[in-house]
Amino acid sequence: MEQTKLLSYLNGELNNEDSLQVETWCESSEENSTLLEQLYYITFLGERAAAMGSINIEKSFAQWKAAAKRKEKTARTRHFVSLRNYVIPFAAFFIGVIVTAGFSFFVFNKSSNYIVETAAGQRAQFVLPDGSRVWLNSATQLVYKTSVWSRTRQVNLSGEAYFEVAHNKRIPFVVNSKHIKVQVLGTKFNVRARPSEDKVVTTLLKGSVRIDLPGESAASILLQPGQTLNVNAKTLATTLTNTSSAKNVLAWMSGKLIFEKADLEQITRCLERHFDVQFHFDDEKLKKESFTCEFLTDDDITSILSVLSMAKDFQYRTAGNQVYLSCRK
Repeated sequence: MEQTKLLSYLNGELNNEDSLQVETWCESSEENSTLLEQLYYITFLGERAAAMGSINIEKSFAQWKAAAKRKEKTARTRHFVSLRNYVIPFAAFFIGVIVTAGFSFFVFNKSSNYIVETAAGQRAQFVLPDGSRVWLNSATQLVYKTSVWSRTRQVNLSGEAYFEVAHNKRIPFVVNSKHIKVQVLGTKFNVRARPSEDKVVTTLLKGSVRIDLPGESAASILLQPGQTLNVNAKTLATTLTNTSSAKNVLAWMSGKLIFEKADLEQITRCLERHFDVQFHFDDEKLKKESFTCEFLTDDDITSILSVLSMAKDFQYRTAGNQVYLSCRK
């Protein structure tokens, strides 16, 4: 369910029919109930924490001291009563602030994880709690870590995703993939970090991103729009190239599979993710055959294999979700 509708429900802005729909959705699973509870904490307790932060404790304490001094010339008994009248309310107030601050810190500092993932052949689009929009390619998992007191917005990515990050200069957005960090302030970019590939590929479309590499050198590389950085996750070797068009990089978002001078091993890995099949090569030479082609994810896997086999003269056979490739005899 859209988070904007959930927020409207929490604010009491929905009619009876829509409110009933939200409540039914909430009761349908524990996950839905937890999400609504997290939104409540962020929306309402966040406002209380902000109000609490505006209290000037030092000023209140100074006012109490000034009032106490004005009573010093009175009798000892009256002085004691007067002092008691100021100390107890102030102590209660101060303790209340400490308790509230401690509770708020516990609630907000406790990070919550939003996990979104797609199966092979699926794609998804959604909005993160901070307003950033994300598109997930097939066989991808994204973990969004939330904490009101955190100074960064953190996501862990396994797979491929396109981001349009909501601008927040004070709270950077960080994508973690294989110990490599992509940090942004507000931009549009694509990150590919497949478990089957020993690399993290970042393509910047708009704005600027900084890629932070791990290790003793802790090198950082700043990308400009139209650039792609390929980082070997094992050796940390980098390759920076200029991308003439983002069409090929983001083709998966529109259900297209575009290959330019890609070898058959790369193509079959992509087909495995989109069609939930597994390829086997009877001849290792086939893996290096190069193709430039374009398909739709809605195409049948056998139709794609038929086109590829005619172009390079190889044969294939299927057994369930297993596909076997061999040179034509």
